[in-house]
Amino acid sequence: MRQNRIFWLLALFCTSVMVWGQTTVLTDNGDGTWTLPSMLGYNVRMEVEYEDVTPADAIELTDNGDGTWTLPSMPAYNLVLLVEYDDEVYTEFVEETGTLTYYYDDQREERTGPTELYDPVGNPDAVRFAGYNKKVTKVAIDPSMKQATLTSFRNMSYGGFDSETFTMYTLSNVTAIEGLENLNTEIVTDMNSMFMYPLVTSIDVSSFNTSKVTDMNGMFLGCNKLQTLDLTSFDVSKVKDMRMMFGSCYELTTIYCNDDWSQIVPPNNEMENMDNMYVMFSGCKKLVGGEGTPFDSNVINGTYARLDGGTASPGYFSKKPEYILGDANNSGGVEIGDITSVLTLMATPDATGYNNKAADANKSGNIEIGDITTILTIMAGGN
Repeated sequence: MRQNRIFWLLALFCTSVMVWGQTTVLTDNGDGTWTLPSMLGYNVRMEVEYEDVTPADAIELTDNGDGTWTLPSMPAYNLVLLVEYDDEVYTEFVEETGTLTYYYDDQREERTGPTELYDPVGNPDAVRFAGYNKKVTKVAIDPSMKQATLTSFRNMSYGGFDSETFTMYTLSNVTAIEGLENLNTEIVTDMNSMFMYPLVTSIDVSSFNTSKVTDMNGMFLGCNKLQTLDLTSFDVSKVKDMRMMFGSCYELTTIYCNDDWSQIVPPNNEMENMDNMYVMFSGCKKLVGGEGTPFDSNVINGTYARLDGGTASPGYFSKKPEYILGDANNSGGVEIGDITSVLTLMATPDATGYNNKAADANKSGNIEIGDITTILTIMAGGN
């Protein structure tokens, strides 16, 4: 993990400082250093020298919103911690391509498009993407993000709500999310609202490590073009909140998952009960389990969050097949990229990284132009 560069304290002889923003706790390590546990997902340490001061075990540290943090409780002083970063997580929007890219580096000042910091721990309710959110058609994750050890990806595809103008800055015109394998999710605990509102038909989350995640509230909320999800790699053993996880996914037909998530639901099915899977499947009108169990508007909490066992044990999940017909690029769903993959295989039959069986969408025994027609039919909701 790359380290932050400079930490120092400025002692200001004054009685008060106007502060605002996020508050956290600075903890005395007992060895002349203090630890700040929640800045951009890192454990930040600094050395502090005191004169005639006996520090408490823990004191509040308040974000001033301008790159400084205030320690307000030192005798006769307000101590301001100035933090300067080598690397930071931020986005850049390039209007020519309609692409919003996530980076983790020290090159933000050199970027030519509008950039904004992404700090889902220190500033989870930040308003982003104002003025260009409707112009974004693709979200890309740069390989540099593999080095960013964040603990949260809250609101990654959502720009937040401006309470002054009552404006939601959604990325509702995004049709592609690329490079999710570049996200470092090893210590992530929060995926709340991570993919809210984009118009993608599939999202490849197969590279995610969810073993420490506790919050998946609204993770795919409003993805009303999403058709297929492969969650077979998900470990939800620590998840406490799945409310509205698939809410308003109107086109979602298939969720591949071999595990039983219903066990964490309280033993009732009262829709007014605010349990940890409340309205989990609300609006998923096209969702069908692997054995044919159709969506039931009376069962939209987590009761059917399990592999479909037919009438004896109905569920909304399906067992993942060896491959998905038409999913030539192994993305987990059938999308426009599969057409490109079929064209590649038509030109270079031995090309690697593709699923030739899945590419033969019309089951003719050959990869041909007719497979593209079949893929378009599948994308349109046909069989």
